[in-house]
Amino acid sequence: MIDFCSNDYLGLARSTRQWSIVDEMYREHMKYSHADVIVEDDYVENGSQRNYYLKEPLLGATGSRLLSGDTVLAHEIEAYLARLHNRESSLLFNSGYDANMALLSCLPNLKTDFVVMDELCHNSLQMGIRMARGYTQQSTKSHIGGLFKFRHNSIESLKEVIENCQRRCNKSSHIFIVVESVYSMEGDVAPLTDILSLASTMKNLNVIVDEAHGLGVYGGSNPSDMFLNEENGDTRSIDCQKQKCKYGGMGVIAALGLEQHPSLLCSIHTFGKAAGCHGAVVCMKQHVKTYFVNYARPFIYSTSLDPHSLICIQASYQYFISEKGNCDRFKLFHLVRIFRGSYVARMRQHASHFKCKYNLFPSPSPIQSVLIPGNEKCKRISKELNKLGFGVYPIRAPTVPARKERIRIIIHVYNTEEDILNLVTHLVSILTIEESKL
Repeated sequence: MIDFCSNDYLGLARSTRQWSIVDEMYREHMKYSHADVIVEDDYVENGSQRNYYLKEPLLGATGSRLLSGDTVLAHEIEAYLARLHNRESSLLFNSGYDANMALLSCLPNLKTDFVVMDELCHNSLQMGIRMARGYTQQSTKSHIGGLFKFRHNSIESLKEVIENCQRRCNKSSHIFIVVESVYSMEGDVAPLTDILSLASTMKNLNVIVDEAHGLGVYGGSNPSDMFLNEENGDTRSIDCQKQKCKYGGMGVIAALGLEQHPSLLCSIHTFGKAAGCHGAVVCMKQHVKTYFVNYARPFIYSTSLDPHSLICIQASYQYFISEKGNCDRFKLFHLVRIFRGSYVARMRQHASHFKCKYNLFPSPSPIQSVLIPGNEKCKRISKELNKLGFGVYPIRAPTVPARKERIRIIIHVYNTEEDILNLVTHLVSILTIEESKL
C-alpha cells in the first residue's frame, strides 16, 4: 500500500539515515551520562552477561518531571528548542494532546475569561477547554466568560466575536484566541499575521497557536510555500527577504517572523507529525512556563519522556535546520504542486462528465483533500483506491460537516512523481465511473 495517509511528511519515522543518527547520538549520550555504576547484580545466569544498575536510567524516565523524572538532558533540550524557536523558554510534554489539554485546562477561568477559537480547531484544544475552571455548556448569571467560536480563518468573524466578548468583559477578564497554524483536515494556513495584528490593538488579549502540522514543513527557508500559486487561483505572495528566522522547519510562526510578537502567548509544537517521533513542546516566556510547571496537570502527573525519546527529538530538530531538511522540504512542495496541477488538469479534461464538482480544497500544504459529498460515496471511492494499492482514508461526517466529506491525501517526501500521477489518474477514473451511475 502506497502511503498517502500518514503524517510522516518528511519520512523521518521510516528513515534509516535518521535511525542511524539517533542510534549514534544515543550511544554517545550513554557513554558520557551513564558511566557510574551503583551496584552489580549478584544474580548471574549461565552464559549471560553481568547485570549492572546505573546511576542514571537507561530506558524509562522513572517518574514525573517534578519527582525523579527530571533530567539534565530534558533541560538541555528545552533550552535548545527555545533557542531554535526564538523564544524565552520551553516546556516538554508527552504528546501534543497532553500539551493542549494542559494549556487550556489551566490558563483560562471561564467564569470571567473568554476563549475565542477557530471553529475547526482540533479535538485536543476543545477538550482542554472542557477541563478549564468554570467551564459550562450553558450560560449562567455567575459566568460572564466562556467558549466562543469564529468562522474558519475569517478575520471579520473573529473581530465580531471579540467585540461581543469585550462588551461582556470586566476588569479582570482576559481573552485567549486559539488557532492552528495549519489545519489538519483542510490543510490551509491560518492568517497569523492578521490575527496577531488584531490582537495587538486590544487589551488583555493573547494568542495561542498550535503548530502541530506546521513544524518541520514550514520555516524561514520556505515562507512562499505557505501560499497557493497563481496557477491555482491565488496571487498572494510574501517577501522572503524580510523574514528574520534563520532556521528552516520551525513552523509558520517562524516563517512569518512572528516569534517575538507581543500578543503571542505561546505556541505548541508536536513531534508526532513531521518530526517522526513523539512528544511536544510549548514555547513561551519564562513566567508562563513557571505557571505551567505548577498548575498544568498533564505535566505534573505524567511520567516524563524517556532518554531515547529526548534524543529522537533533538535529532529531528537537527535535521529540520540542516541542508538535508531544506532539500527535502523543496522536494516535498514540488510534489504537492505536481499533485494539485495534475488533478486540476485531469478534472478539466473530464469536466463534461461531472455533475458534481469534486473540488480540491485550497491547501498549499502537504495535506490535500478532494471533496466527495456523502459518507457512503466517500467511503466507496476510498475503498476502490485502497484496492489499487493507494493508502487513503475517507473523512466523513460528523468528523467534518455533512456534505463536506472528503478523501484526505497526504503528500510525503518519499512519494514518487509516478505514485502521485498514478493516484490522480485512478482517482479521476473512479470518479468518472461513479458519475456514470447517476
